[in-house]
Amino acid sequence: MSSHLFRRGGIWWVRLVIPARLRDTAGKREFVKSCRTHELAIAKLVCAVFLADWRSQIIKIESREMTTGSDSSQRENAHWVVLQRLRVTPRPSNDATCPSTSGG
Repeated sequence: MSSHLFRRGGIWWVRLVIPARLRDTAGKREFVKSCRTHELAIAKLVCAVFLADWRSQIIKIESREMTTGSDSSQRENAHWVVLQRLRVTPRPSNDATCPSTSGG
């Protein structure tokens, strides 16, 4: 996360570069926003919030691009392909198929 932080005039800023294949659709090359703080610890927290939001936007853009002109089976799997490209592992749900962790 710290690699996304940089200082400008003593204030911490956060930056996330948009993948080249999505820049035309996104209409920009990168996301950049001020953390509005001089303190690194606070900037790291603010950075995490911005990165989560921006990555969510990138996933939506990529999903939209992948489903354009696709058949229904490709559309159903598009979000999984996006998550794999971003190396994100979805958390397991707490449904009946998950093994119980309680003893007894």
